[in-house]
Amino acid sequence: MPRRGRVISFLPPGIPRSRLMPALVLVMADSCMTACIQTTAGFMVLDFVTPDPNRVGFYTGIMCFSFYIMQALSSLIVGWASDYFGRRPVLLVGVIGSLVTSTCLCFTFNFWYMVFVKALNGLFYIYQGVLKAYMGDLSDSSNRPKLASLHGLLYRYPDKIDQHGFFAYFPYFIPNVFCAALCLLGLLLGYFFLEDKAVQTPQPIELQNLTSDFELSNDLDSELSKEFTSDSIKSEPLVRPSTVSLIKIYALPIVLCVIYAFTGLVTICFRTIVPVWAMADVDVGGLGFDSTQVGLMNAIGGVVVPIIHIIMYNPTVNKLKLLCTFRIGIILCAPAFILTPPLRRLVPLDTKAALWVAIAGLVFLQQFAMQYSLTPILTMITNSVSNNKMGKANGIGQCLGCIGEAVGPALLSPLLAWSFEGSRKMDSIFVFAILAGASLLIVVPTVKIPSTINFPMCNRALHSPTPPPSIAIGTIPNDSAAYDDKETSIFEDSLDNTTFPPSE
Repeated sequence: MPRRGRVISFLPPGIPRSRLMPALVLVMADSCMTACIQTTAGFMVLDFVTPDPNRVGFYTGIMCFSFYIMQALSSLIVGWASDYFGRRPVLLVGVIGSLVTSTCLCFTFNFWYMVFVKALNGLFYIYQGVLKAYMGDLSDSSNRPKLASLHGLLYRYPDKIDQHGFFAYFPYFIPNVFCAALCLLGLLLGYFFLEDKAVQTPQPIELQNLTSDFELSNDLDSELSKEFTSDSIKSEPLVRPSTVSLIKIYALPIVLCVIYAFTGLVTICFRTIVPVWAMADVDVGGLGFDSTQVGLMNAIGGVVVPIIHIIMYNPTVNKLKLLCTFRIGIILCAPAFILTPPLRRLVPLDTKAALWVAIAGLVFLQQFAMQYSLTPILTMITNSVSNNKMGKANGIGQCLGCIGEAVGPALLSPLLAWSFEGSRKMDSIFVFAILAGASLLIVVPTVKIPSTINFPMCNRALHSPTPPPSIAIGTIPNDSAAYDDKETSIFEDSLDNTTFPPSE
């Protein structure tokens, strides 16, 4: 019996297991399809294009660009569609397309075939943003950080398997068939258990009283409404928000989506170029690793991530909240990136123990920084909007993130390869320095983000330091006055000064 209690407490409380498990399986399929391109792209170039490890970066940029740009084209439209047609049909369509393309990728025999199928995989890879919105529907302020941590924990992947016979002709069969199997399992679970209806979150006491008072006064309101004539109703002008007002209202979600896009750009570039850099020859600035050693680096990351999310992430968010946690993570990305190239100085040593101890410590710092960056910003995007707008918000974030993930590796991977070549050779630390500087610049716009973003929109009154003022029946409350925690920001000021002129 105690064992069962520990298993149940590992999952976020207050969410039906039958609705949560399909989402978690899709998260694992999501991680596999995204990360297979990062871990296997360099080896595909060596197998199918050129045996020179110093030229791998030119071709990995092409593969990453084709996958992420097609994903960007579909994310925005699909996010909008999920708010109107529901999460379930969109998720099922996406997982069917991913199942077909993952099956085709199992039989990769040519690099350009891989590029074409990966582009189709990106086009049908439409459920990532919708999945975040669905998990936002399931959660509230009591369980959303833990659910986001569980999302990051499952975001791991298999590596290339070196075998003989069948696997020698199709060396990338194992990772892709694993993705296809997860898609099939997610499709079956999703068909039977996915639902569009969101879990009802507890209302603040003030809103509960307001709702009960409103229900008790229905009869009185119906009597009073008879006193108003149709002429008096027609005399009231129809109030519509202007375009400028709508932009001000949605400023915070848009800014958070842009921050997520740049955060994703920095982290995906780092994850893409590290295997390429590790495979490069020692005399040009790499580590000279083979596929087994690169796989061991990924395995260390696979051990570190569960430690971070199970032991460290939730206590940190409970203590420091989401916004401060994100700032810590994105600042730590700078030293984690810039300290990577100096590892090559340990390669000539007689013992490899010092090299692998340094790699293990640096991988821990890298994963700590990236997990503490990506997980909070995704939760803050979900917190910035109401449930009926989560699909659009996550769709915008996913679209912008995919554009960054397409452009970043397409530019930096060739730049890294160019740094290895002959007379044009420069120190590869320049590429990592660019990523370190970009991560520090991301911190700047977070200074003006209000701390209310730490809580879901529907639960902010419960976490306000001062109780909201009493609200009379029939009046519209001012959200910034009721839920503001007295922290000024450009976003809250824009809301306070927003006026809605009547339509002509």
